[in-house]
Amino acid sequence: MPENLRGLYQSKADNSGFEIRSSDAGVASAIAAITGLSGALTASRTECDTLKRSVPDLSPLKDYGDTPQAIAEKVQQMIKDLSAKGGEAAAAIERVKHEMGQVHQTALSEKDKALATMTQQLHEQLVGAEINRIASEKGVDSDLLRPFVMPNIKVVSDPNGKLKPVVVEPDGKTVRYSQKVAGAEMGVSEAVEELLGQEKFKVLVPSKAPVGGGAVQPNRQVQRPAQAPKSAVDKISAGIKKLG
Repeated sequence: MPENLRGLYQSKADNSGFEIRSSDAGVASAIAAITGLSGALTASRTECDTLKRSVPDLSPLKDYGDTPQAIAEKVQQMIKDLSAKGGEAAAAIERVKHEMGQVHQTALSEKDKALATMTQQLHEQLVGAEINRIASEKGVDSDLLRPFVMPNIKVVSDPNGKLKPVVVEPDGKTVRYSQKVAGAEMGVSEAVEELLGQEKFKVLVPSKAPVGGGAVQPNRQVQRPAQAPKSAVDKISAGIKKLG
């Protein structure tokens, strides 16, 4: 055993060989340091291998340059030279440009459509939930209220990035401000109150007066004809007829 390593070992109890003096604090500390260094080297090699795999192999393009930037500049120059010469090569380049432009435009259009759909769904969820809450508080049918309120609501972000519904002018862009709180944006609740305050929309609010001329006798149940549940379309149609 090398002289410089003998201090790390001790004879086995049966004198059959040597073993590490793991009970010695100094030896244990040295072993931990060596183990830690080995782990760090292993992690470094793994990171290096991962980096090598993530870098594309540019050897097939070595005639155009050694780096992505140099290759791109060389190809751009070749395209300019061919375009300047004209002929079939220039026409082919223009066709490729046109086809790539169409593919890019199609991808952008699909992305815009998906974004518009998500925005519409988000609008309906946020604004619809707020209208349902207010309608419940005021005893108004939300299905009747929705078509008169939804078009005038826009979802915006506050300074903290939180989305909130606000009322806008008929142009759909200009935000309306509260008549109750100076400088504050008008909310859905205030817009509903303003709407129901108009004479032609008061029919949406159920009357609290008793129906009929006589008082209902105590302990007497009023029999009402059974009616099939109305759909949202039926409710809106009935509401429009009342307004007309």
